Amino acid sequence: MEGGIILNPILQYFFIYSAKKSITICYIIILFGSVGNLFNLYKETLPNGVPIIYYDLIIITLPLMLSGAIYGVSINLMLPDLFIGIILSIILCYSFYMTFKKFKSQRKLEKDQNLIKLVKKPEIY
Repeated sequence: MEGGIILNPILQYFFIYSAKKSITICYIIILFGSVGNLFNLYKETLPNGVPIIYYDLIIITLPLMLSGAIYGVSINLMLPDLFIGIILSIILCYSFYMTFKKFKSQRKLEKDQNLIKLVKKPEIY
């Protein structure tokens, strides 16, 4: 869902794809991006010799992702484009709200720790 939130509306509005086709294209782009990152990072290690990729986490999350993809594809086939667009808009608004909420809490934390120096406007004489 990470890249699809931005990429899906771009494909729909600028390239005039239907919601179903843009979702499929998003999945393909994200799949090949993930495979490319896997080939780039599978031999990389941290300074202490631990691999960058946590294979234990992959074993836990992969079945959930595959089942979610299966259900998502079946829902995509059953529902009309308008309804899918409404659902995607709700997800986009919710993601924006949660991101903005996290931004505000992180900004407040950094202000409290004086990590952000507030710039005062110089007085004009």
